[in-house]
Amino acid sequence: MRCFNTSGPIDAGDHYHIPPLERLGLDYVLDLIRLKKYFILHAPRQTGKTSALKALQGHLNSGAEGNYRCLHVNIEMAQAARQDVERAIPSVLQVLARRAQNVLGDASLQEIRRDVLSGGGRVVPEYGLGRQRVDLYIQEPRPEGEQRFVIECKILRGSLDKTLEKGLPQTAGYMDRCAAAEGHLVIFDRSKKPWKEKVYQRIEPLARQRRFRSPRG
Repeated sequence: MRCFNTSGPIDAGDHYHIPPLERLGLDYVLDLIRLKKYFILHAPRQTGKTSALKALQGHLNSGAEGNYRCLHVNIEMAQAARQDVERAIPSVLQVLARRAQNVLGDASLQEIRRDVLSGGGRVVPEYGLGRQRVDLYIQEPRPEGEQRFVIECKILRGSLDKTLEKGLPQTAGYMDRCAAAEGHLVIFDRSKKPWKEKVYQRIEPLARQRRFRSPRG
């Protein structure tokens, strides 16, 4: 039996409702997503924000709008850490990995989370290196000593060669500044090409062995 719901997200099978995507202004939101723009969904409590975002997640993951992989993630638990980013990151990684496995069937983030956190390592976003900042800086304790890694992210704009020409020296420079053993340049290809054509990995023979991956974002 269906009923009205006034607490928490709706369940379309159990609750009377107006279809969330109709209330969202879907065409406008999709235009923002295609243009890679940020947007904020702002409304009073209990007016359907979470239900709308979950419906948007399902719509994007259905393939109806192209090749998207979308997650709705609640990271409110990280608020307890206040300004302590290093303490908040493990909580964010945990919920992100769990959602990726439950919604997308992707367990790779669980493996990354365990590798990063098992030895008391650190994950620092936007890590300052002089006047520059690397997107992600990772420290991982190992028996042979602490290992450091950097991850720099780029969106594919124009040709792959031009993106690599800019990104490889930048990533190598970050490695040199923090004495990292390994660096990753992750290039997000947001074109409509099939996944098999966009996902690849290769190792660049620079001053030290560095691994660069180019998955879709």
